[in-house]
Amino acid sequence: MIGFVNPWLFAIRYFYIWGYLNGNKVTLIEAFCRGIKRWFPILIVPLIIFIPITFMPEIELMPIQLFLLLLLLPIFYIGTRLGFYWHTVIIDGVSPVNGMRYSWELTKGYFWLVTRVKLILFAVGFLIIFPLTIITSTLIKAEMVNDWQRVFIQYVFVPIYWSIISVIIYAQLKRIKT
Repeated sequence: MIGFVNPWLFAIRYFYIWGYLNGNKVTLIEAFCRGIKRWFPILIVPLIIFIPITFMPEIELMPIQLFLLLLLLPIFYIGTRLGFYWHTVIIDGVSPVNGMRYSWELTKGYFWLVTRVKLILFAVGFLIIFPLTIITSTLIKAEMVNDWQRVFIQYVFVPIYWSIISVIIYAQLKRIKT
């Protein structure tokens, strides 16, 4: 179920953040409506890509760890190059195929820059979460903290943090490319 709701939530966040960055007054109702309109187009490509992987028979040609390691590098590269697919479909309103094409062109020549920025911002996010965890665990009972922190970090902080970062990176790449 969360796999179908998550794209809608990303669409709402991306559109709202994009409007805020551009000085447009976007209401939450407009963001929700845009999310509903763009939900299926942003969901269709991941479904097409992951359905064959889900039903793929087990491959016994090499150890699975080696296979996954060899598969990880191309997946990371392609994932970074197509990482702005949702942004183009949600913000610019293009079709899924054009969204993939535009994301690929947008990151052309900027793969390492995008990778470094995301790694640095991941580290910054970790440096924010780690002290917060230590402080709250000393103030509140440990069991409550673990549940509260997990929910807050997983469903509130991290998605909003990464949405803001990715929209800012997208905006900068668009500015550079135009």
